Amino acid sequence: MFTRTVDGHGAVQTLEVKLISFAVWGIFYLGVLAIEWKKEKSIKDIVMENICYD
Repeated sequence: MFTRTVDGHGAVQTLEVKLISFAVWGIFYLGVLAIEWKKEKSIKDIVMENICYD
C-alpha cells in the first residue's frame, strides 16, 4: 500500500493520501475485531449459562 505511486484509478498517491487510506483500513479492521470479540464473549456467556443450569 505504501510503495505504489499511482493507484488503480490513476490518482497520484501522496503521503497524505496514503495515511488516510491506511487509517480507513485500520478503522475497518478494528471494527471487525470488535465485532468478533463481542461475538466470542457472548458465545462464552451462553455456554456458561448452559453449564450452570445443567
